[in-house]
Amino acid sequence: MAKTKSKICQKCGLCGALLLNKSKEAIIKIKGNYLQSYKYFNNYIGEIKEFYKFKENIQKGGELIAKKLFGNGTKGFKFCVHIRRGDFIKIGQASKKQFTNKAINFLIPKLEKKFNQKNISIVLFGKDKNFINELEIDKKYKIYMPEINNSGVNMYFAINYCNSYLITASSSTFAWWIGFLMPEEVPIFYYNCHLECIHIKKKDYFLPKWKGINYNYLGKLKFV
Repeated sequence: MAKTKSKICQKCGLCGALLLNKSKEAIIKIKGNYLQSYKYFNNYIGEIKEFYKFKENIQKGGELIAKKLFGNGTKGFKFCVHIRRGDFIKIGQASKKQFTNKAINFLIPKLEKKFNQKNISIVLFGKDKNFINELEIDKKYKIYMPEINNSGVNMYFAINYCNSYLITASSSTFAWWIGFLMPEEVPIFYYNCHLECIHIKKKDYFLPKWKGINYNYLGKLKFV
């Protein structure tokens, strides 16, 4: 099969997507960093979800965790929060406690009103348990912290059991793909990062239907 080499712009986005659309090759290999742009994939979401069908052992792993956490209450409304710390701390892109706290308390009343839900549960995904345990969340909400060590199981669980989703570390590629693969009706929110996200072109990176949340120096939140 013939190989095609094309120079795609440094920051992923529309120019690269247009080049791909013009190519007649069956398979194209792209080299580069930060290629998460919905403009590359949005027209093929159905096909991509077919590729992402999870193996039976991954599905069973996710279902087992859901049963352990929720028992027979798997149908309740679940607001999921993705938290990324670890290696992101050194590069200034980690989830921030102040934003995470405020965003959870900012979004839940809006979700309760929109979906007419009175008993929303909160599911916190993340490996930094000290960070998670220090979050100040109203104790009237049921909070779950699933222990998931397999990334495939983690992704399956989030895609199939979350009714809404918040990305607190916007540069996390794993969080981005979870959001991209979620059902169409799931509302997705993200931290509208500033200096820490200069390496991505936000208008190409985040899907238009996702809602960004601004967090200013006074600690106030508002939708973008």
